[in-house]
Amino acid sequence: MQSIAEKPAVPMRRANGPARKSLRVSMLDGVFSSVTIGLVESYFVPFALAIKATAAQIGYLTSAPTFIAALMQTQAQSLSQLSGGRKRALRMVVFLQALVLGGLPLLLLLPSTARFSSLLALMSLYMVFGSLASPLWGSMMSEYLPSSRRSGYFGWRSGILGFVLVGTSFGAGALLNKFGKQSLAGFAIIFSLAALCRFCSFQAIGRMTETGLADRRKLPRLRPPKKAFDARFVRYALFCGIFSGAINLVAPFFPVYLLNGLHYSYLTYTVLVVGSQAAMYYSMTQWGKQADHSGNVKMIRICAWAMPLISLMWMVRANAFYFFCVQVLSGLIWAGYNLCTTNFIYDSLPSEQRVRGTVLFNLINGFFAFVGATLGGALMEALPPLHGQRFFTLALVSTVVRVAALVFLLPGVQEVRHAQPLNSLDLFYSMIGVRPMLAFLRNGGRFTVREEN
Repeated sequence: MQSIAEKPAVPMRRANGPARKSLRVSMLDGVFSSVTIGLVESYFVPFALAIKATAAQIGYLTSAPTFIAALMQTQAQSLSQLSGGRKRALRMVVFLQALVLGGLPLLLLLPSTARFSSLLALMSLYMVFGSLASPLWGSMMSEYLPSSRRSGYFGWRSGILGFVLVGTSFGAGALLNKFGKQSLAGFAIIFSLAALCRFCSFQAIGRMTETGLADRRKLPRLRPPKKAFDARFVRYALFCGIFSGAINLVAPFFPVYLLNGLHYSYLTYTVLVVGSQAAMYYSMTQWGKQADHSGNVKMIRICAWAMPLISLMWMVRANAFYFFCVQVLSGLIWAGYNLCTTNFIYDSLPSEQRVRGTVLFNLINGFFAFVGATLGGALMEALPPLHGQRFFTLALVSTVVRVAALVFLLPGVQEVRHAQPLNSLDLFYSMIGVRPMLAFLRNGGRFTVREEN
């Protein structure tokens, strides 16, 4: 019996009607989801700083909700079975997430002493519902696409929706900057808009089709899995978890450093955030194409080895333009890492294990992210300053742990499908758009089209 990874590629134009319709509708859901993320996920830490949260509290805010969400995600498959299908379960958690976002503006009505604890509770619920939605959505989407087109499609999709997110983030930052750091009214507006957009996602998901539902209903409910996860997948999840913990030692404190340490305005902070996001989504399509051709693991290795360098680059005292360039480079690297990390899960697991596999992956990742961010919050207040900044010391510690994970754990991660060899220099040329021009010159000024079997 052929595995999913071994089935021949099926061109998108030959996909069946329900799959094509669902892919189109998923773009509408993606637009509203991207607007929601652009309004919320870049600004909940600045909101916490605006209500006078400490560095340790920022660590809890960025780590505890993620870990709680990872624990609750273990119920995604049971929720799918109990609700009568992945689509129904997905719509339910998206609707609940919209309600949670609607509660964020109400925090302004609370006494100042109760705002942070309430924000922590709401963000935990927001992350829980988002984490329940992720494997359900991913499992449905992966069945609309053949494995040979999956990375390319998700790269193309992420590239388009990324610019929606970037534009939304910039607009939200401009609005906050207009109100100023002394006002919370701007946060109330952007959180209210986020709730409205998430409700629109709920409506769009209702038009998607769940494939194979009748066959799954014939199976016994809550049947224990018969097949254990492949050892390669477990090793991969462990590497990603430890690497995530190393990154989260310092990542939650970039907004603290920019807004409180360097005293940048909301507009400058937004430009830096948007620079990273724009670079990330601009390069998604190219990363996806390269991953389809050369495999996800090759891309993951290249991107992961670049991340310690990014961390060190933040330890330079410079102006906002320098940090913008660092953010652009960071966005390019994170685009490849995030896209290929997700696609490797889909490649390495059969269809019936993808929900459970995504849950396990996120549980491991969430645990180490929680440990890293919590430890980082404590170290941020305890470490001796380097060149006058504790943030620099924390970035150095994070860099050392990242390199250790790369040296000792990354070699154990192996590709699970056939992939073509790729020279790193060719990848660089391709990502910056030089390789097509080189081919044009080699062919005497004639463009050629590669035939696919």
